[in-house]
Amino acid sequence: LLKNISMDMNGNSILKQGDGYQNFIDILINLSKLIKIKNSNEVDRCNFIVMIEEPETHLHPHMQRNFIKSLKEFKELFKENNIFIQFFISTHSPYIISNLKIPELNIIRKGVRQN
Repeated sequence: LLKNISMDMNGNSILKQGDGYQNFIDILINLSKLIKIKNSNEVDRCNFIVMIEEPETHLHPHMQRNFIKSLKEFKELFKENNIFIQFFISTHSPYIISNLKIPELNIIRKGVRQN
């Protein structure tokens, strides 16, 4: 079945890309499905919480930075269509958070209590 799929990115089949890149594309495709959910519910506004676990797995550091940039672009595009997204991302990668500003971050650590 997968041999018949022809998805192309810059002249290269996505199926020939690494696991990290394929996961990255899969997340973006799934995010685009939120538009269909909103439209099928016939509402003016939708709020979503999207949880992503360790998106850096198998991704080159440059692609990790692009990942966050892409999520921000999706979030702004969706906002224009009254779709509001809050992302929860678990990561161990400094590259993932490098494109975020301090107000955009909430750090949660297991076993650490702060007043």
